[in-house]
Amino acid sequence: MEKIFWVFSVYTIRLAFERGAKVDKENDKSKSLARSKQSFISLHELVVGAALSATGVPELALGYKFMKLLGEHAREYYNDRKQARIVDFHEKLLQGVPIDNREEFLNTEFSVEDYYSLLEKAVQDEEDAKTEIYAKLFRCLIIGLIPNHYKLLFIKSSRELNFDDFELMRLLYINDKYEFQAPGNKLSQISELTRSDDPIKMHSVQKLIRLGFLTERESHKPAWPTSLLRLAVELLYDKNDLTPESLG
Repeated sequence: MEKIFWVFSVYTIRLAFERGAKVDKENDKSKSLARSKQSFISLHELVVGAALSATGVPELALGYKFMKLLGEHAREYYNDRKQARIVDFHEKLLQGVPIDNREEFLNTEFSVEDYYSLLEKAVQDEEDAKTEIYAKLFRCLIIGLIPNHYKLLFIKSSRELNFDDFELMRLLYINDKYEFQAPGNKLSQISELTRSDDPIKMHSVQKLIRLGFLTERESHKPAWPTSLLRLAVELLYDKNDLTPESLG
């Protein structure tokens, strides 16, 4: 099948923003944003407005009305988050491109399949913090920094790994590159990061091993960062985030 490419023109950017961030002037946007940012809420708070205007409504009909309002609230909440995530993705995509290089970047051809695959993953992901990772990954694909035989693995891994997994990769990269105490201390540094009684952390390590970012454990050596991990971290993190000082 012939591969389809698209030019990331100014029109394309504008179209993406219009599709993802169109504001309905008839609605109060501030209310919908408040819904998205509020961490905890009760069912009563969601439908209290209906309750105030429901005097005389039979109990069964009132219950139906409440559930209908909950459904409408859920739909509006989802649409708000989806629109905000699409805008955030495109903003972060361009933020990492120097001003002098943006015209060239915007006119570089890219795979439409890659674009929609990563955009869909960014929109559906539970973690807002990962939007920048998706944007950086797509930017690297456009520029051509990712070898073709790694492309599908990187796209798949971007969804399968959570933000803490990526942070663990960053920590492993730094501890593999720098020795903080005495020569030969890298072994204990990496061992401390890959061996734990914490089941969640061990699950992260197992995922990184399965995806090829860590080697299998050996009797004399812990799971170790691979060249694939080093490439991914260098592409997805800024240089300032890959120094010992960044660990605090």
